[in-house]
Amino acid sequence: MPTTIPYLMFDGNAREALDFYVEAFDAKITQIQTYKEMGDSRGDEALGNRIVHARLEKKW
Repeated sequence: MPTTIPYLMFDGNAREALDFYVEAFDAKITQIQTYKEMGDSRGDEALGNRIVHARLEKKW
């Protein structure tokens, strides 16, 4: 079966986009990494909660 792996970028609204794609594609979030988890939040709470990488998989 062919596989497509898109890489999408969002400017501050990745969480909302992930929620949309979970619903639209009946998918599930299998991984989320934030700036805070990477140790790169620079003490900024808002930046720390932003998503750096996430993985969404289609349920079969």
